[in-house]
This record gives sequence, C-alpha cells and structure tokens, in this order.
Amino acid sequence: PQIDSQPLNIREFDVGEHHICAIVSNPMRIVCWGNLPGLPSTGLDQPTDPRQVTELDSLQEVGAATLCTGKQHTCAIVNDPEDNHTPSVHCWGDNTYGQAQPSNPGGKVAAQKIGLNNVNALYCGSNHTRARGADNRTLYCWGDNSEGQLGGAVNEETSISQVTVLPAELNIRS
Repeated sequence: PQIDSQPLNIREFDVGEHHICAIVSNPMRIVCWGNLPGLPSTGLDQPTDPRQVTELDSLQEVGAATLCTGKQHTCAIVNDPEDNHTPSVHCWGDNTYGQAQPSNPGGKVAAQKIGLNNVNALYCGSNHTRARGADNRTLYCWGDNSEGQLGGAVNEETSISQVTVLPAELNIRS
C-alpha cells in the first residue's frame, strides 16, 4: 500500500472485519484502509486506499507502541506527549457498545484518548477491547459484554473494568 504514491514502511498491522490499520515509520504514523464506517478523520465510509489517522499526528514525535483492530473499531497505545510520554490508549471507529469510547457509547468516534494509561498490550474482540496493565498482572476490559466476555455480569457493558489482579508470581502473557 501507498500514501501519496509513497510506499509504506509497515512496522505493525492488524486486520478488522473490513479494514486494516498499521503503524508505519518514516514518518511514524497510523494509517487505515478498507471500510471503517463513519470514521471522521479518514472518511472511511467507502473502501479506500490507506489514509492517515490525523488525530494522532503527534505520533511523528513520540511513537506508537502497538495497535489492535476489532470488527469496526481500532485502538492504539500511544506514548502521550501531553502526559510525560506515558503510554495511553486511543481508540476510534464504531462505538455502539462503548468499545472505542467506554465513557460515551454510541455512534462512530474519531481517534481520542480513553483515559487508560500505563498499559503495554491491547487485544480487540469484535465489539469489545482489552488492555494489559504495564505490571503484567492487571487486565482492563470494556465494550460489549453480552456473552460475559468482559469478566463481569452479562450485559454489563461500556465502562472500563479491571477484571483481575494476579498474584505477583503470575503474569499475563501474550
């Protein structure tokens, strides 16, 4: 894939139902292509060529650690320049179940910070998202919980919930 006739140097990518997002370098940025309905920053209402997620332009200076894609949403860990480069989660796309913006479920959302810092891994399900704490012992989940996939009571959804804290001798691994 290319942007402005320039090949992309893809560092990492993930595939959603009808879209792909990637962290590319030279310069560092996140690009998405395919069909990611309603995403204001890229206009991905129709299948497209790669387009930059413009709300995350600061990546050129600070970088992104990782990303994940769900059915129609994407999240990334960004070293936040507004918070001493602390790793923070940013999400965008479909937010029907609060999978992209847990504090305000519904509709489609542009890329923005969700208020979760100090995480080192992300895992996106179809309509829910999980993040592993930097301590490798804490797991955070949000979004659709119709099947109990967040670890709480079935149909309890949207807010970020801490699922478990493991004893110090155990760690969550990818």
